[in-house]
Amino acid sequence: MTDKCSICLEDLHSDIGVATPCGHCFHRSCFDSFKTDCASRSDGDRDKVMPRCPVCKRKMKKFYNVFLTFQQRGDDACGAGCADAMKAVATLTGENIRLNRRLREILPLYDELETKVSQTKREKKELMKQMKELDETNSVLLSEWNDAEVQLELVKAKKKQIERRLKETNEENQDLHCIWNELDSQLYRAKSKKKEAKMALKRKADELDGTNEQIARVTREKKKLKMKLDKYALQAEQWRNETSKLRKQLKKLKNKH
Repeated sequence: MTDKCSICLEDLHSDIGVATPCGHCFHRSCFDSFKTDCASRSDGDRDKVMPRCPVCKRKMKKFYNVFLTFQQRGDDACGAGCADAMKAVATLTGENIRLNRRLREILPLYDELETKVSQTKREKKELMKQMKELDETNSVLLSEWNDAEVQLELVKAKKKQIERRLKETNEENQDLHCIWNELDSQLYRAKSKKKEAKMALKRKADELDGTNEQIARVTREKKKLKMKLDKYALQAEQWRNETSKLRKQLKKLKNKH
């Protein structure tokens, strides 16, 4: 056990302190401030209300008030080799504390990035749903457009037939003239319907373009967030490995001396 508080990095003294089930000790005042800070960041989440050990990150279901006492040994009792070992232990302990502190700083950012990625996935799913609806509407408008084209061709064919008949005879001129007018009206209505369908199709196409652009923007943002998340995850894993190595070295030095 180190003789320094892992929260404030100051020496532990013969006084009332706090010990966790995982074996780490802290100043009582430092641990109280740490608990208050954890509670303020919990936002009502039960998993976050239970604090984690500032050193090993284990959940602390309980902790204990202890009276810490330390005995100082002189250099004569330890020897030069022991002094070097104690210096190495102090160096490794400081490095371990620094890595744990950095790990605590990066964990909230890691959680925030995970939340953003989940939100981006939900937004993409909603946009894909809207795009599917626009595609269905677009298919209906295209079908109406094709129907209008067919009707327009039929009207044009009928008009040409009547034009030929008008040239062949003038006996049915009056009746054919009425039919001519009626076909002109039908042609006008067909053209109007075609124009309306074309305008509606253009509006839907514009909406679809806007949706595609939004999906592309969300996809780019997702990639950026994913790259950041992978970077911090890799960095966190490296720190964990370094911490594990330092702990093993510290344990070997303690066992040796």
